[in-house]
Amino acid sequence: MKILFLTNVIPFPVDNGKKMRTMSFIMSLSKEHVIDLVVINSENVTDKKVYNDIFGYVNSMYIARPSSAGLMKRIRALFSPYPFSVLKTKNSEVKHVVDHCLNTYDYDCLFCDVVHMAVNVNNTANISVIVNDHNIEYLIYKRYLSNEKNPVKKIYAMIEMFKLKKFEQDKWKNMHHCIVCSNVDRNIIKNYDSS
Repeated sequence: MKILFLTNVIPFPVDNGKKMRTMSFIMSLSKEHVIDLVVINSENVTDKKVYNDIFGYVNSMYIARPSSAGLMKRIRALFSPYPFSVLKTKNSEVKHVVDHCLNTYDYDCLFCDVVHMAVNVNNTANISVIVNDHNIEYLIYKRYLSNEKNPVKKIYAMIEMFKLKKFEQDKWKNMHHCIVCSNVDRNIIKNYDSS
């Protein structure tokens, strides 16, 4: 199979759980499949050795600069249909590369390493989509809301939660497979999808 793999972090060096999970997928999939990697360089990795380590597992790699994620973007997110956490990964450079790849090459599968990366994908009608949903993200905000005392932060988190829930549910409708970390997450997605 030929896989277009989208992620929001360069998985080398493997120094945290997110990178460990991402690199495990890449290493496992590369044993039997061809992977083209599109990654946002969110940590501004400049060490070329890191890139060489990844090339042992992927056919090609496109590295995009991260979008700005400062206070102004957080404020703009209040007036956007997307939550801030999704806007951080919305990247015109990535969207252009993904469109080009899907229109030019014959991929069997699109692998979104986090559901947020799906914001950079326009058309998935002719390709199998797999999403690595290591968390149901809106539930993290829901738990946060139950503990937050500051009313301004609580209102902001509530807005983010509702936007994120809608975003996740919209993406669940368009995916073919979802990789989750727990039966709780699986049941939430499965029950939403069947309703």
